[in-house]
Amino acid sequence: MWGAFKQYHYLTSTLASNSHCYVGFIDKEAVAFVAITPFPHPTNKNIVKVSRVVVLPHWQGFGVGMKMVEAIATQFYPTKDIRFTTTLPIVHNYLWKSSKWALKFQGIRKNDEAGKNATMAKDIREVYLETYQFENQALTDRKVLRTGCPPEKIRKST
Repeated sequence: MWGAFKQYHYLTSTLASNSHCYVGFIDKEAVAFVAITPFPHPTNKNIVKVSRVVVLPHWQGFGVGMKMVEAIATQFYPTKDIRFTTTLPIVHNYLWKSSKWALKFQGIRKNDEAGKNATMAKDIREVYLETYQFENQALTDRKVLRTGCPPEKIRKST
């Protein structure tokens, strides 16, 4: 099913081979795709990341993707530490306002902070991002102070 959705994803058309993939249907029409991937953290072996959320263009703006993520998290990952990292302001706003997500990180990620094992093109821009944790049995602490998304610090690629 990824083939029907990959052209609408803003980052890349590839999926990690260890992703667990879910497709949401409305009236027998496939409208949303979510991929959840185990995250190789050095100490927390319980983390999974929402790695792809794609909603077909004519269904975007109705909250279908986020509601699907939350349903999947509740049903299939009740004890997992579920993380969602995003650079999209509309997703930031949803996650911040939701009582189901706790802010774990926010900031500007610079090219030189990608990590020693990362392979990134030299022209990748600095990017503001936030990481949230789904509120389930794995959540141990509440939201951190949010300073907001400073527009003057968001840079476009050149």
